[in-house]
Amino acid sequence: MTSVKAYFQLLRLPNVVTAIADILAGYLFMGGVLTGEGASTGVTRLAILAGASACLYMAGVVLNDFFDFEQDAGERPQRPLPSGQIARRHAGWLGMTLLIAGVGLAQFVPGVTRLLAVMLGVCILLYDGVLKRTPAGPPCMGMCRALNLLMGMSAAEVVFGSSSFFAAFGSSGFYAAGIVGMYVTSLTGFARHEATGGSRLQLRLAGAGMLVALLGVGGLYWLDDRTWWPVFIVAGLLASELLSPIRTAVKNPGPHTVQSVVKQGILLLVFVDAGLVFAVRGFELALLVAALWVPSRLLGRFIRMT
Repeated sequence: MTSVKAYFQLLRLPNVVTAIADILAGYLFMGGVLTGEGASTGVTRLAILAGASACLYMAGVVLNDFFDFEQDAGERPQRPLPSGQIARRHAGWLGMTLLIAGVGLAQFVPGVTRLLAVMLGVCILLYDGVLKRTPAGPPCMGMCRALNLLMGMSAAEVVFGSSSFFAAFGSSGFYAAGIVGMYVTSLTGFARHEATGGSRLQLRLAGAGMLVALLGVGGLYWLDDRTWWPVFIVAGLLASELLSPIRTAVKNPGPHTVQSVVKQGILLLVFVDAGLVFAVRGFELALLVAALWVPSRLLGRFIRMT
């Protein structure tokens, strides 16, 4: 009998929380409200998109393992599919069902959201089925997370009521999505070497990309009417969390050190989202996003994140 834990592992349950954090952060970043007048409609859209994002994320990781079956059989035989805990064909059906469910659920939110969900679904299929082992793989994964953040932004009233795709998000919205996209692109480049350790040059480049993206959060200070230095302090703290693990992995490349960076990098995604919200909405709402780190971390103690 297939264990429930095997399915939780296949779905990377701790990581799903980070995708939901993107949705919440995007909504708050664009001025979305959780209480008061007009909150009901926005919160409903937010809940729908959180469910859609969760389905799309789980679809991505399930289809990733479906397409990687032969490689995982040699490099990660303990994973649910190569170990025989879950049949590969069942994973294929589950992945496609989740993908359709995620895109379909997002169609209940009119406007630009529908296009973003379709684009995200296409990017997931392209990454898992075609681009993962090519140079375009990491940027495609980065695009997936950027689109996920934009999908959260699309629930906010200021975006929801806009008729123009590019005007809807403005320079600040695309800048924030670019930060998340660059960070995940570099993290994916790092994660490529979690089974073998990779070369020092490859790890240096990927690590540098992550650190630059984290420091890039400070570039949002111009949107903050208070003062610039708290935003740069937050950006510096984010970067400092990964600096030591990255240096360790570069100095001693190996599966253990690389996987440590990848795990911490995934968990840090919640704080990247919180940093974006802090830059434009302040501490309290940023703390609400950061609180999602708790369930992700707790689940990560029992279920592998990579």
